[in-house]
Amino acid sequence: MSDLAVDESLQAKGIGKSLIRLSNELKPTCSLILLAAPLAQDYYAKIGFEKHNSAWILRDVKQLK
Repeated sequence: MSDLAVDESLQAKGIGKSLIRLSNELKPTCSLILLAAPLAQDYYAKIGFEKHNSAWILRDVKQLK
């Protein structure tokens, strides 16, 4: 899942949580892996996501060794 974007004027109304819940309807036992913008990390921790440090970023595929 990429970062969810909810317009600032609509935040704090449960829209983000509703979108996350809808994605879980695909299969109740699925896990969600989220890539969050730095400013959104506190939000995801607050709603129950666990931080996971095992991720890697390759910003420029041309730099692949």
